[in-house]
Amino acid sequence: MESDPPFQESYKTLLRDFMEEKHTERMHEMFFGADKNELPLIDLSRLCLGEYEQEECKREIIDAAKRWGFFQVVNHGISRGIFARMKCEQAKLFQQPFDEKANGKVLNLPTDCYRWGTPTATSLTQLAWSEAFHIPLTHVSRLKEFNSTLSSTIEEFAEVVSELAQRIAEILADNLGCKSTLFSKNVLTGSCYLRMNRYPPCPISSKVFGLVPHTDSDFLTILYQDQVGGLQLVKDGKWIRVKPNPEALIINIGDLFQAWSNGTYKSIEHRVVTNQEFERFSIAYFFCPSNDTVIQSGLQPSIYRKFSFKEYRKQVEEDVKSTVRRKSPDMADSDGGGGGCCRCCFSFILTSGLTALFMWLSLRASNPVCSIQDFYVPALDKTGNFTTNTSIYVDLKLDNENKDKGVYYDVLNLTLYYSRNQSQPIAIGNKSFDSFYQGHKKNTRRKTLVDTYGVPWDAASTAVSNGSAVFRVDLATAVRFKIIAWKTKKHKLVVRAEVPIDGNGKKDKKKGIRLKSSAPELGCYRAPAGLLIVISIFILGFI
Repeated sequence: MESDPPFQESYKTLLRDFMEEKHTERMHEMFFGADKNELPLIDLSRLCLGEYEQEECKREIIDAAKRWGFFQVVNHGISRGIFARMKCEQAKLFQQPFDEKANGKVLNLPTDCYRWGTPTATSLTQLAWSEAFHIPLTHVSRLKEFNSTLSSTIEEFAEVVSELAQRIAEILADNLGCKSTLFSKNVLTGSCYLRMNRYPPCPISSKVFGLVPHTDSDFLTILYQDQVGGLQLVKDGKWIRVKPNPEALIINIGDLFQAWSNGTYKSIEHRVVTNQEFERFSIAYFFCPSNDTVIQSGLQPSIYRKFSFKEYRKQVEEDVKSTVRRKSPDMADSDGGGGGCCRCCFSFILTSGLTALFMWLSLRASNPVCSIQDFYVPALDKTGNFTTNTSIYVDLKLDNENKDKGVYYDVLNLTLYYSRNQSQPIAIGNKSFDSFYQGHKKNTRRKTLVDTYGVPWDAASTAVSNGSAVFRVDLATAVRFKIIAWKTKKHKLVVRAEVPIDGNGKKDKKKGIRLKSSAPELGCYRAPAGLLIVISIFILGFI
């Protein structure tokens, strides 16, 4: 019987629609445009040496958690034999017939522990070309009836990896001055999860993710992977490829640690790309607290409200469901219910709405600051023989000044205009830049030559001399903000600025010129929160 999930058959409609839209070139860039980079590599054996070596090792861990959110560790104390046994048992497990895996016949576990694809995908970029067993460690003992070898191997693996996670978490907590017992009291083996992943060879690897971009909703994740590769993460607004290291484990910060550290440590978006020839295996250990654990930063003022892990998981699930309902209205729940059910649902919706409102008010974001750092028109430069060069050099800077809020930019559309004597501006050139992600407190530069058309250069030269020439830069895009694991809706960003030019065709100001909009910036609006609260409480009192 076939062991691979039926990806092509189940998602043939998405694949057909995608091919008809002819996005191949753009998708190829999306999947393979990532830069190569080496994650910080930390030798943990120094934690057993003298005080200087210990402190230096801890400093490297803390620095990597702050700047990268990801790092590799070697000499971690876990034997190769454990990893070899885990990989062997993992491979045998995934070789079982697909129907048996999907129907829960392989292990004595709930059927939702086996996952494959993305049932809710409405586009090819939402599809995960992978299969996985997501196992709560409280359920491992139930595996003994079906596979005692697998059960004992997982228990052995979880024990040593849990010790490593506790050790790393304590180092990071100590750096914050938080001598908290949060981890030892609330993050127990039974509250953690193990996920065994398999990424089958994908014949359309340039079009489908193995795992879609996401962040982890835990404190820490410890990853063991084979040498096939495919893991990518965001660094300085760009996707980078992580080169596998056979001696190393990968550790990354989760959303809970970012919130608990008040944004000191970073939960970074990451993804897995597929491979056309080779299957890929990995094992992820999720360092999670019990459901009723309250996440509250000990650092003040706190930029995140306190919440329980149960609340957070529920919020993530609701976000996923609401996205599916918006995109696939025909998938609404068909179960009936009496007045009591409707009443509870209505109360829940209102309560959720109020919660969302309060979070919006406390986590409002400001639009990026866009500015022109340099602007040069060679055709107007009288100091050299550049009059035949009709391109215009533009240096655009985008600043995300938000604290702990990343920005997703759609395609940037840059348009240049020219006018003289207050006449109607005419478009003389345009340029587009690909969409990208920008971390908080980061800036991004886009430097380019814009080919121009329809410019009366002789008249423009005269107009520059007498001060009647006006060059204008317009920028149009759409942005959405990332707050921990939440993403806002898209908001249009349309800004512009006039750029004064001197007699040599150069920007006539040393400082950057900020692009501004006549519309109010996002985040300036203040909802009448008190009125909404009173109305909501009034309604809740009658249901």
